[in-house]
Amino acid sequence: STLIQASDCLPCPETFACLAGTGHGSQPIQACSSGHYCPRGTQWPTQYPCPVGTYTPSNHLKEVSECTVCPAGFFCNGGEHDVSGHCPRGYYCPSATGNSWDNPCPAGSFGPNTGMISVDECRPCPIGSFCPLGSFEPIGCYQGTYSDVEGAQDAGLSAVGGPAIVMGQMSRFPSCTTCPEGFFCPNRAMVDPVACGRGLFSGPGQAVCTVCPAGHFCESNTTTRSSLNISRQCPEGLFCPEGTDSFPTEATHSCPRGHYCPLATAKIQPCAEGRYMDDVGAGAPEECRVCIEGYWCGRGAVTWVGNPCAPGHFCPNGSRSEIGRASCRERV
Repeated sequence: STLIQASDCLPCPETFACLAGTGHGSQPIQACSSGHYCPRGTQWPTQYPCPVGTYTPSNHLKEVSECTVCPAGFFCNGGEHDVSGHCPRGYYCPSATGNSWDNPCPAGSFGPNTGMISVDECRPCPIGSFCPLGSFEPIGCYQGTYSDVEGAQDAGLSAVGGPAIVMGQMSRFPSCTTCPEGFFCPNRAMVDPVACGRGLFSGPGQAVCTVCPAGHFCESNTTTRSSLNISRQCPEGLFCPEGTDSFPTEATHSCPRGHYCPLATAKIQPCAEGRYMDDVGAGAPEECRVCIEGYWCGRGAVTWVGNPCAPGHFCPNGSRSEIGRASCRERV
C-alpha cells in the first residue's frame, strides 16, 4: 500500500534495527550488532550498547537486562561482544566490573596476579618495601630509608633525594622510615638501619656515614650529626684529627709543642713568631711564651735554645729573627 505520512511507517521490530528508508528498494532490515540490544523502534544496529560492566556475543537482544554480566576476574567496558580483558595485576575485579582500574589494591598492599576477584587476594606489602595504590609488586624502600613493618604505603623521606622526597613534607603513615641519626641505610629494601661505627657520624636519612671532622670526636658507634657541636667538640688544649674514634685525653690528644689548639679547632695553630711553646696542651695563643732576650723564635718554635741573636745585633724579648730589632751600632 502507498504510505502518505510518517505515522503510516511501522516501528522496527525488537532485536532488529531499521535505517532510514528500510523496506524501500535495497534497504533491508538489519540485525542488532553484538554487544548491543535493540528494543522496538531501534534506528541503527549500535544505537544501544550494553552498559559498562556487561557484554553480549548475541545479536538478538531486545532489552538491556539481557546483556551478560561481566564475570568476576574480568572487566567489560560495555558495548562489546566479549569481555574486555583479564583483570590486571594490582587490581581486583568482582562481577560487573566495568574498567580495569575500578578496584585497585589499597595502598600498603599489592596484587601479583591477574584475574583477582576480591580485595582479600591483595597481599600486605612486606617489610623493607612500600606499596602505593594499585601496586602489582612491592617497591624496595629507597636508600636512606627502611621499613621493619608490613603495609608501608609510600617512600617516606630521605636525605638521599629522588622519589623518597615528597614535596618537602612529611609523608603519609605508614611509610618507609627515615634512617635515624647515627645510622645509615645504604641499600634498597632495608629492614634495619646499620650503625655508623666509631669515627663516623650521620644525620637523618643518610645512605652513607661521614668521617668525623677534625676538631671533633666520634667515640660512639652511633654518633649523630646534631651532637657534634654540642657534646663532641675537642676541648681546648687537645687536637682531634679527622676520624677521631675515641674520647680525647691529655695522654692521647694533647696539642703538640710549638702550637696551641682552641676549642674544636680543625687545624693545629702554630705559635706566632717571637713566641715559643716547650710544653704540650696549650689552648690559646697567649699561652705561647715570649722568646727571651738574646734569642729569637720563629713561627711554631718549641724552644729558644739554639737560636742566639746574630753577632752585632740586639735581640730583646719577643724577637722574631736572628737580627733582632737593630744592630748594636744603631742601638747606641
